[in-house]
Amino acid sequence: MRTPRTTAVLLFILVWMGVYGLAQRQSAASAHAVDLPLVLRANGTLVVIVGTAKGLVVAADSRSTIPWRPGTFCDDAFKILIPERPNRTVVMVTGNGTWVDFKPDGTTDICSAIRSSPQLLDIGSLAKIYLEKKNTKLSKLPLAELGDICVNALKAFQTSFPSVLEGFIGHEIFSVVMADYNPKTQIALIKHFVIRIDADSKELQAANFTDDAIAQRDRWVVIPFGESDYFFQTVYHGIGHQFINQAIFGTMIAGKTVGEASVDESVAAAVNSIEATIHTTELVPAPSGIGGPIDVVLLDDHPRPQQLKWKTQPRH
Repeated sequence: MRTPRTTAVLLFILVWMGVYGLAQRQSAASAHAVDLPLVLRANGTLVVIVGTAKGLVVAADSRSTIPWRPGTFCDDAFKILIPERPNRTVVMVTGNGTWVDFKPDGTTDICSAIRSSPQLLDIGSLAKIYLEKKNTKLSKLPLAELGDICVNALKAFQTSFPSVLEGFIGHEIFSVVMADYNPKTQIALIKHFVIRIDADSKELQAANFTDDAIAQRDRWVVIPFGESDYFFQTVYHGIGHQFINQAIFGTMIAGKTVGEASVDESVAAAVNSIEATIHTTELVPAPSGIGGPIDVVLLDDHPRPQQLKWKTQPRH
């Protein structure tokens, strides 16, 4: 039988353990808060590439979600990057390729505050600089070298912020997509790879290197990157099919070739794919945010990519 003294001692111990546990949780929360300011500026992305008789159309959404503030997003990201050289070349990064050290500036405009915060890692800029330095056609580009550069940059980032990437073990962190067009051969080339953390070794890896050419005789299709699984499963073959332009995609199914597709048709197909996905996210949320203005560029016989649709540059 417990005496009053024993009961009092047990109660003290339980209360002490509760206070200690709360302190430990608060301490852990404080430690985690060190990582909270790290904002994923390009969390999510739907890039759509469509061939045309006159070149290659590339389109992308503009949304960046704020992972630590559910329902908060910024629609000001430029996800299609145009290097100064080589000509007729663009690069895109999908997923979690940009991280900033968020510094609240006291305003209610969180997007402006994020744009003004120091960048800790920007894979898009890294890839863009790499292309400018190499200044060569994608067909001659050593893609594995860029993969190693991305892995090393991410390792340095991980060293400074070791807990930030823990949630990506066994998953893809981001992917890099590059495209160019050769007006002489009328062939477009798309190169792509992902950076992931291996589930067993916990090592950062560059993987899934792909190299796809689009020729005039090829079938006219939409090629999505980023939230591609969501596009195929939930949009095109799911509830979002109601938002798909049947006239456009009907001609694709009928076997239309790239050489038979006009620029306007390819732009319409790319834009509709992203718009349909945006509408679908209102019914079934995507794994990451997709939305905002749609930017579109054309790679053709002009030396520089043409900005057919391009939103206004946001102010800092």
